[in-house]
Amino acid sequence: MRIVVVTIEPPDPFGNAASRWYYVLFRGLVERGHDVTVLSACSDRTSRKRAEELFPRPKYDLRCFDVGVHGGVRGKLRSAWQPYSYVFSAEFRRAFEAECQAGYDVLHLEHLWSGWLAWSRADRALVNVHYLFRSDFADSMPTSIYGRLRRFGTYAAESRVLNHFPHVATLTERLARDILEIAPKRKPHLLPLGIDASLYPFSADDPLGPPTLGIVGNYAWTPTYRAAQRLKSALWPRIKAAVPTARLLIVGRNAITQFGPSDAADLEIIENVPDIIPYFKRLHLLLNAPPHGSGTKVKVQEAMALGVPVVTNTDGGEGIPGRDGEHWGLADDDDGLVQRAVALLTDRERRHAYRLAARALLEREFGPPRTLGAVLEAYAAITSQPVRT
Repeated sequence: MRIVVVTIEPPDPFGNAASRWYYVLFRGLVERGHDVTVLSACSDRTSRKRAEELFPRPKYDLRCFDVGVHGGVRGKLRSAWQPYSYVFSAEFRRAFEAECQAGYDVLHLEHLWSGWLAWSRADRALVNVHYLFRSDFADSMPTSIYGRLRRFGTYAAESRVLNHFPHVATLTERLARDILEIAPKRKPHLLPLGIDASLYPFSADDPLGPPTLGIVGNYAWTPTYRAAQRLKSALWPRIKAAVPTARLLIVGRNAITQFGPSDAADLEIIENVPDIIPYFKRLHLLLNAPPHGSGTKVKVQEAMALGVPVVTNTDGGEGIPGRDGEHWGLADDDDGLVQRAVALLTDRERRHAYRLAARALLEREFGPPRTLGAVLEAYAAITSQPVRT
């Protein structure tokens, strides 16, 4: 098939969360013999360079573009009507239009807002929804009038896109249910968020040093920030009281910006590191339990790939079919989370068993064979439908 893929970051296995999936998607489709062009908006030049080296021409057709701007009255009006459409620069839009004019079987649009590009080509487009603002912020309301108007506009835009495109995919059953509430006529395809576990050095052994739990992520993203705030304020003091030698590590983008620096001997806060894996490797336990947040959490997947035992809740483990007491510790209330964290930090054999079971689960459920198979099934459903005239 001839496939044109649109992404909002480059296909980079060590870039941002979604970039890891784009890497699996692009490489897998080409390896299966399809003619694929990937058009990527890029906000990180290091990630862009890495992706271009991983996908060299002529074997791969990857084209990266700087993220657009939304200055001026016209740009602001467009962003108000089409949120996040500024990501796609004028150069990106011209390239996309040229590829469409040349012909295609499927337009694969990663993330909801990519739909703005293909509004007139909805019949052969697949929109893959990674999260919904309506789901992530269901339990909160902005205090300012501007914030409320912006929230209302974003929700309305989500509804417009989902009701316009007949072919929609998403990562989890929960997101599929949320989509159906917004667009009852849709039948979302389930596309598990693929990850290439072979790129993650697995260890079944504990790291050196005192028992360390932590969280890794981008704290500018509200669900991750709220998970870290819950850990630091509500869970950590109780865990520390039960395991006095324990240490807490909070690491990732904007960590110090959000939580401030730490001079405590048992709390380390580190932000904006070039490589996150060495910090994962310091953890005896990842505790990521966001009070609310839709979609698959890539950092939970990465912990499982690396051999870091996980304690999470329903939202943190969304889309991952792990079992409490076998693959991870799973609880929604603070008491249950603390109990499972303490049990893991004080039981080496349990940590070892979780590592092995979680890595096997990840490879089975999110490896390229299963995830690419689901994508190709979705493509087949699209190409079997007549194009409306």
